[in-house]
Amino acid sequence: MRGAGFLLALRLATPRGPDAVAACFERGLLVNSPRPELLRFMPSLDVSRDEVREMLAILSGVLDGVR
Repeated sequence: MRGAGFLLALRLATPRGPDAVAACFERGLLVNSPRPELLRFMPSLDVSRDEVREMLAILSGVLDGVR
């Protein structure tokens, strides 16, 4: 089915998307960076609150460490 699911993007203050993608991958979180200043998330429609919390914890740690 086309168009099912979430497609979310986060605009970063600096062009560090590729570095953030690599750091997320090392921690088990799959995201991509279609542009250097964007991170894109594509969770399934049945993503749980616990999975979102885990993603936010990983992402927060990555963004704090990637400059």
